[in-house]
Amino acid sequence: MPRLFAHFEEGKEFYLVQEYIEGQDISKELTTGKKLIEFDTISLLKGILEALTIAHENNIIHRDIKPQNLMRRKSDSKIILIDFGAVKEIEVLTINQQSLTTITVTLGTPGYMPSEQINGRPKLSSDIYAVGIVGIKALTGKELKNLPRDKNTGNIIWRNEVKVSNRVVGK
Repeated sequence: MPRLFAHFEEGKEFYLVQEYIEGQDISKELTTGKKLIEFDTISLLKGILEALTIAHENNIIHRDIKPQNLMRRKSDSKIILIDFGAVKEIEVLTINQQSLTTITVTLGTPGYMPSEQINGRPKLSSDIYAVGIVGIKALTGKELKNLPRDKNTGNIIWRNEVKVSNRVVGK
């Protein structure tokens, strides 16, 4: 995570001043039509999960994991999470879930959000779902909207697009 230098509110807007990360977002690596090999995809996912661990250890759900919010730092090629504008703390979620009426603004990017996040109840696992979607994009080289979904489950059908070991799909 980039270091947070300051935060302030002006009007009704909240602002964060974060460390500048020299590098480029991974959308430049995950271009349409370009498939990453299994080894490179696993390496990418490990890098994302290492960065995400820091947020999750601090009970923070990022809520907008997508290639544009994942920077590859130039100095050491590490993945850095950026754009914490959609961030939500677990304690706030717990309090809201105990109340009778909950109003939660759904934040995130369509295609990268699981159903609980779409319904305004993100969890730590919501970020993990988004990491998996990044992995599918990396392996298939396709935009998610161009991949079919199972009519019964709603799951993305992607295994026929690439050859990967069972290690990648958790079997």
